[in-house]
Amino acid sequence: MPEGLKQKIASEQSMKVINALFFLALITRSPWFICLTFLLWSLFLVFSIRKTESRVMKAVYSVFLLFAVTVILLNLYAVFRGPIRGA
Repeated sequence: MPEGLKQKIASEQSMKVINALFFLALITRSPWFICLTFLLWSLFLVFSIRKTESRVMKAVYSVFLLFAVTVILLNLYAVFRGPIRGA
C-alpha cells in the first residue's frame, strides 16, 4: 500500500471523518451505512494496531476491532435475514 495512503488513514484527520460518519450513521440508521462506517473504523484500527508498539494499546485496539466486526456481521445478518427480534 502506498506510504501516503497509510499516513492519511492513520492520521487524526481520518478519525475526525470516521467520527462524522458515526454521527451520520446514527441519524440515517441505514444498515449499509453503519457497515461502511464500522468497516472504515476497522481499517483505522488495523493500521493503529500495526503502528503502535505498546502491547496494552494493541490489546485495546483488538477489542475494539472485535466489537466493530461483530457489529458489521450483525448488521449484514439483519439486512439479509430480516431484523433481529428480541425474546
